[in-house]
Amino acid sequence: MPRERRADCYATNQPHTDRTGAPGMQQCTTRVGRGVRPGHASNDCQSARHADDHRASAAASGQAMRLLRNEVPAGLSAADWATIQAEIAAGPYLKASNTGTDDNFGQSVAVSGDTVVVGAPAEASNATGVNGNQANNSAYAAGAVYVFVRSGATWSQQAYLKASNTEANDGFGFSVGVAGGTIVVGAWLEDSSATGINGDQSNNAAWASGTAYLFGSDTAGDIKAFLPLVMHVAP
Repeated sequence: MPRERRADCYATNQPHTDRTGAPGMQQCTTRVGRGVRPGHASNDCQSARHADDHRASAAASGQAMRLLRNEVPAGLSAADWATIQAEIAAGPYLKASNTGTDDNFGQSVAVSGDTVVVGAPAEASNATGVNGNQANNSAYAAGAVYVFVRSGATWSQQAYLKASNTEANDGFGFSVGVAGGTIVVGAWLEDSSATGINGDQSNNAAWASGTAYLFGSDTAGDIKAFLPLVMHVAP
C-alpha cells in the first residue's frame, strides 16, 4: 500500500475573514498518496480554495452593488452614510500650481487632519527650498511637493516644496509623509555620499543613494525647511 500523508489547506478551522470581509473557509483535510507532491494541495483543497475565492468575490461584488444602489453599508447609520456622501461630493480636486506634462503629480500622497501633501517626483523646476520660482523646466525630474490645507470648507495651496540641493533626476517627492506640522519628503535618486544628518549635499559621488528632507511649520504656521536642522539622510 502506498504511504498516506495528510495535506491541509491554507485555511484553518477557526473563523476568519479575508480582505473583503467575507467569512473564510474552514479547514479542508484530505488524505493523499504518492500522486501529490509535498507542498502541493489535493484537488479537494484546491476546490475549497476556489470556493473561498468565489465567495470573497461575490461578497465584494455585493458590496459594490449596494453602494451603486445608494444603500447604507453595513455598520453605518443612515445619518453617518449621508455625512460621508456629502463630504465626498464636496471634496477638493487638487492640482499643482504649475501643472506640467509628465510631472507625475499625485505619485505620492499623505494626509494629516486638514493638511494634504502631494508629491510630483518628475516636476522639473530648478527652484530650491520653500515657495521658490516654479515657472521653469530646467531640472528634468528634479521633483516637487505641494502642501494643501483646508480652512472650513475651503482648500488652498499653502506651500511649494523643493529640495535644498535640487538637481535633475533626483525624484524629490517620490514619497511623502506628514504628521501634524512636520513633513518628510523622500528623493530616492539623489546622489550625494553624505551620511547621517546635515552632511555634505553638494556632491554626486553615490549614484541614487537617496535622501530624506524634513520640513516644518514656524510659529506663524508657515511651512519652511528646518534650518539649520534640515534633514539630509543618505544610507
